[in-house]
Amino acid sequence: MKHTAVNAPAKINLVLEIVRRRPDGYHDIRTVMHTLELSDTLLFTPRQEGVLVSCDTPGVPANADNLAARAAELFREAYGLKSGVHIHIQKRIPVAAGLGGGSSDAAATLMGLCRFWNIPVNYRRLHALARQLGSDVPFLLKGGCALGTGKGDRLFPWPAVPGLWMLVINPGFAVPTPLVYKNLKLPLTSKKNYINLLRPAILKKNPEKIGQYLYNQLETVTLKMHPEVGRIKEVLLAHGATAALMSGSGPTVFGIVPSPEAGQQMLRKLSGRYPFVCLTRTIGQSIRKNLR
Repeated sequence: MKHTAVNAPAKINLVLEIVRRRPDGYHDIRTVMHTLELSDTLLFTPRQEGVLVSCDTPGVPANADNLAARAAELFREAYGLKSGVHIHIQKRIPVAAGLGGGSSDAAATLMGLCRFWNIPVNYRRLHALARQLGSDVPFLLKGGCALGTGKGDRLFPWPAVPGLWMLVINPGFAVPTPLVYKNLKLPLTSKKNYINLLRPAILKKNPEKIGQYLYNQLETVTLKMHPEVGRIKEVLLAHGATAALMSGSGPTVFGIVPSPEAGQQMLRKLSGRYPFVCLTRTIGQSIRKNLR
């Protein structure tokens, strides 16, 4: 039986600045995103008609509410396809965690279906579909590192910094992104331009400098709602991380570690304290290259 497998990498926000609230209720942002080796795996197998999504993790929707299912339906409609597909998601990225897991599954679906149905990859066309699915989905079509503006879907590629080791901790609860934005109070005065400061560090692939310019404007909002997020940052720094930051709207926190060996030591010490602790690293690979 024909099948296709594709990885869907997690993403972190190295910088996340909120620019303004838009008339449509969304926010304009400026963010620097990077993909991680931590990933879900999507398996595609044929079925006679329709789209079926299943997942090995309880609580993940297996119907039209799943972003991968929506991506598949959008893809079939755009390409005029009648054939069906079963998408099984092997979930490793925590759900509603600020790591873009659902968005990456959607991006992987768009890329994976090109391979599954032998359709040439047209990034411009896929990008247009991705924008209909969510702000993070366009970036996760290719991954690596990029500056995102607008809703985060206007992308300017940056050089990736593969091999930056980090410990990722999720406390086991979900944080609704709309609630975080609802509680956000935008400052009247301009702040330090972290993106301009971060770019030279990225270009030089300097982990210490990268760590100095991590910034997430949503962090203070989520910390007020969930002080545990702040405590996780403190724990990571106390155990040897050179820098730590909440990703997206949270609650996941990542800490940059000086070496994989140091990361392994931290992993052994902290694994029992939280529901999800993972040692991973940044990657520059696109989802397309992960197809097999």
